[in-house]
Amino acid sequence: MNPPPLPVQYLPEGLRTIADACGWDVMWKLWDNFAGGRLNVPKKPSDDNPIFLVLNSAESAVFCREFGGEILNIPKADAAKRAVRDQALRAERSAGMEINRLCLKYKLTYRQIQTICREDSPMPNNLSLFD
Repeated sequence: MNPPPLPVQYLPEGLRTIADACGWDVMWKLWDNFAGGRLNVPKKPSDDNPIFLVLNSAESAVFCREFGGEILNIPKADAAKRAVRDQALRAERSAGMEINRLCLKYKLTYRQIQTICREDSPMPNNLSLFD
């Protein structure tokens, strides 16, 4: 499996539930293809369902066994995406990249870049000295 595109601790509960039941690869594939949508999960895999164009036959069987007959909301995980983007942006700014270049790279305004750089990183790996 490739490294996760988003920090696991920031993923919504629905995505973690899928990962716990079917594995991280299945969850990432579903998130990558269906984020923000709803999936009507059939009780048995079928070739005409878009879910099974994304999952292989073994993954499809496990997914149907676990969630068949359910309607699943696949969250977009925007907060996790923003946290990753903001952390990268802060690192680039700390390394000396000009704000105007960051604006172009991230398609944000000058003020948005300044605000993000002023904020403390919300990533939980940054522990306080007093924790």
